[in-house]
Amino acid sequence: MFQGYHGFPVGSGNQRMGLGHQINADINPRWELVRGKVLSSINSADVFRGNEILEVSVVDASLMDAPSTLLGRQKIPLQPGQQFPIRFQFYYDKSRAGPGYRGLTMQARITNTTGQLMYINDTHTPLKDNVKIDIRRV
Repeated sequence: MFQGYHGFPVGSGNQRMGLGHQINADINPRWELVRGKVLSSINSADVFRGNEILEVSVVDASLMDAPSTLLGRQKIPLQPGQQFPIRFQFYYDKSRAGPGYRGLTMQARITNTTGQLMYINDTHTPLKDNVKIDIRRV
């Protein structure tokens, strides 16, 4: 099961579940599903030990000289022996985005359990369905 915005579980189809209720994304146009995979073209053969966490986020970075707005995030604990690519799927709150959706981007990072940054994406990755986010070791 995938973890959605603010850690709410995400069920199959177009439903977001949390706090004991379901929201149908077809009826509530505020929520949008994003899915894709995180890969590393430089470090593709790396094998994870199982003490790492992948965090994938949708942010609105459309405003100049202002911090980005987090629209949704998924945290995925990596398993021992897991390798790239790593698939993700979660909902984000598109009603919090600025006009035009031009500044919506994807961010990905892998940290260990102590919070030390191990991988990050360092290129602009626009939001789209079945997005591929390329990350590199730091």
